[in-house]
Amino acid sequence: MLIALFFVVIGFYLIRKSLVKKEKPVQPANKYIVIHEQKIKDDSEYQDYFEWCKMKGEIAVEKEGYDEHRMKEYMMYKKLMKYGISGSGK
Repeated sequence: MLIALFFVVIGFYLIRKSLVKKEKPVQPANKYIVIHEQKIKDDSEYQDYFEWCKMKGEIAVEKEGYDEHRMKEYMMYKKLMKYGISGSGK
């Protein structure tokens, strides 16, 4: 009787183990791919900006200057988020 109970408990354990699978840990993003995707995004945004300036008849900032401007915006955003000020209008 005790042996049968032991096998039943082991059987339930194995069934539960097979039904409840562990989630695989999320692999960290490859930093080189992330940087490349950011560069592609920045290039497309600069192209949109350049076309907008062309349409308005304005002179566009050079790509290097545009990147610096984007970095200043990002640093300001980071500073605001650090102190808990978000742009959601709370």
